[in-house]
Amino acid sequence: MLVKAGPIAAPLAALLSDRDILTSHEADLTPALQALSNNGPSHQVRDPEALKRIKIEAKRLLKFIPKNSFLIKHSPAQCLALAYPERVAQRRPGALPHYIMANGKGVVLADDDGLANAPFLVISELGNPHRSSGADPKIRRALSISSGEIREVFSGQIKWIETCRWSKRARKVLSIQTESLGSISLTSRNWPQVPTQKVSLAMLDGIKQIGLNFPKAALLLQARAKIAGGDQFPDISNEGLMSNLAGWLTPYISTISSEEEWKKFNPLPALQSYIGWANLDLLEKVAPAHFITPLGNKVIIDYSGDSPSIALRIQEMFGQTSHPTVGERPIKITLLSPARQPIQITKDIPGFWKGSYADVRKDMRAKYPKHPWPEDPTDADPTLRTKPRRK
Repeated sequence: MLVKAGPIAAPLAALLSDRDILTSHEADLTPALQALSNNGPSHQVRDPEALKRIKIEAKRLLKFIPKNSFLIKHSPAQCLALAYPERVAQRRPGALPHYIMANGKGVVLADDDGLANAPFLVISELGNPHRSSGADPKIRRALSISSGEIREVFSGQIKWIETCRWSKRARKVLSIQTESLGSISLTSRNWPQVPTQKVSLAMLDGIKQIGLNFPKAALLLQARAKIAGGDQFPDISNEGLMSNLAGWLTPYISTISSEEEWKKFNPLPALQSYIGWANLDLLEKVAPAHFITPLGNKVIIDYSGDSPSIALRIQEMFGQTSHPTVGERPIKITLLSPARQPIQITKDIPGFWKGSYADVRKDMRAKYPKHPWPEDPTDADPTLRTKPRRK
């Protein structure tokens, strides 16, 4: 430090080797340096003899600098940073003047100190907190330093650090390049052209916090797989999927990086690929997605309850003489009126035709006279139309 910036560094080194000469208890070394150069108010000096002693020491130190030395013009703060590179500190976000040093350790400044709002400091002296308190050491003496001054002194040590992470606060992936000196950040900017794989890995961390957000089609597939069971099917329950997110989801989330985009994401292709096409064919046989009505229409089977279930208009089941099943489990059928209101729930369609249908027919004929209500529904054609008009 002395060789590089002797005329500025020598008074600073002499000052640091002695006790504080000012009456003020603030951390800023600037008034003391001004007193050494006779530019500061004399009433702030509490020990004139110490001031004289420090001036003599500064002159002595200057004698050690070779006359032909190449002197670099550094500020006092830069000289101090050369002496204490690990103590270059950055103010943490927040109202309180808490700082983090380049070595990663935390320090604190008095709330009412004149340096309390300085973005960067170089610290020459720290207090010794009680070990049992766990509190950060207090800054005793320091100088304010700018980010530009830090760059000038530590250009060889400053690195650009690239990070891609999920932000719980922003609810999205943040890809940032940070200009860093140890643990402090001089500036940051968005990371252009971040590798897709890094974004996907960060998004997976976000999904672990957000949770799965499945539409009905994906929930139906989960329920069908649960009904089917068997070791040939992977575990696509919420717990199973969350435990293996990277295994089934990574290739499909390359274009999403936020919670908002995740909520719009369709996971069905990823789930189908994870199950495998051969297993999907088997699943369709064991737990089909649809029931084909006597009219040939597809009705989605709901597997979310205790039993597989469907809901359809009663006229569409005319001609059905056996009760539909999923494997050996009868489908719970909710028969609807022409206005699509439930009129009967059954797991035995032949028994219903033979039994309570007669009472249902009597009631429905009065309410919906334009619709067919045959005496023998097993011998009638299924339909969704009204009865033809009489000529």
